[in-house]
Amino acid sequence: IFSSRTFLSFPLFYSSNYPPPPAFSTPNPAMLELAQYKGVVLVTVAYFVVYYMFIILQGKVKHSLAAEYRAKGVPFNRYTTTDPRMRAADRTVLNMLEQMPPFVVGLWVHAVFVDPKVAMWLGAIYTAIRMMYPLLFQPTKEAFGFVVLLVTIPNYAIILFFFGGALLAALKAQ
Repeated sequence: IFSSRTFLSFPLFYSSNYPPPPAFSTPNPAMLELAQYKGVVLVTVAYFVVYYMFIILQGKVKHSLAAEYRAKGVPFNRYTTTDPRMRAADRTVLNMLEQMPPFVVGLWVHAVFVDPKVAMWLGAIYTAIRMMYPLLFQPTKEAFGFVVLLVTIPNYAIILFFFGGALLAALKAQ
């Protein structure tokens, strides 16, 4: 009864001096084949779910430390504390945030210009590895926990692979 064509042909929205608008169901041949990017979309969503899980973890650590310090009668300042648990929670969120632009851009550039299946699998591996960051980041007051490199080095390698593949595809393009 009421279609987009009827709405758009209403005199206030559409003048007869112009050709009729295309039907919204007509596929555009220039449009990307979206089905091939389904896996990359799912990886992107999973990545952001992990990001928000890390933010929730950070908040839980902050609130539990505040309660713990309050019970001891010691003031707690979330921004100046040297408590390694707060530092680990902060670094988990901040490292993910720092790596988010290169990962997400690299994932999608590789998917669109090189291979969406490879981008999907490497993106899934990247996200799974990234989930281990809070388990492996063990800061002390004296030194950085080098075991976290088991997360950061493979993640850097995947980002480098994404951009390297995209660069090669661009250089080969006619």
